[in-house]
Amino acid sequence: MRGYLNVDIDKSARADLRMGIIEFLSVERAKNSKYDSFLLLHVLSYFTYLEQLNILENIFNLLNPRGVIYIEQPDLTRILELPRNELFLDTLFATSKGAPTHNTTYKCILSCGELKETLHEIGFEEPLISSPLFHGMKNYRDSAILACK
Repeated sequence: MRGYLNVDIDKSARADLRMGIIEFLSVERAKNSKYDSFLLLHVLSYFTYLEQLNILENIFNLLNPRGVIYIEQPDLTRILELPRNELFLDTLFATSKGAPTHNTTYKCILSCGELKETLHEIGFEEPLISSPLFHGMKNYRDSAILACK
């Protein structure tokens, strides 16, 4: 994405840095780096709730005052409202706040309400929930959250 430092562990993605988010945040924290914004597109649900909390706390600490975080991810509430079919069974196995999952991909999917509450508890100002801007093909099950430090 132009104008951003693109970090991705996926070898097929076009990235400026090839590493995972936890490693990236650790390196940047050690360098005392500061950023104006973070854009997380389908990142958090691949981590446990405690890992997500750690990621979000580190991002909060790396943001400049008035810095922004934008997150797009599957929304557990929207997923549960979908008609049940095989396409969504894998997604439904991932459960809220770190409960055991049988899914090998998703580890923890939060509802937008849970994510909003978590961001607020970390110290972000009132997070706003919206439709996704970047992952339009899944807008029936995804949501986005924008929050300021």
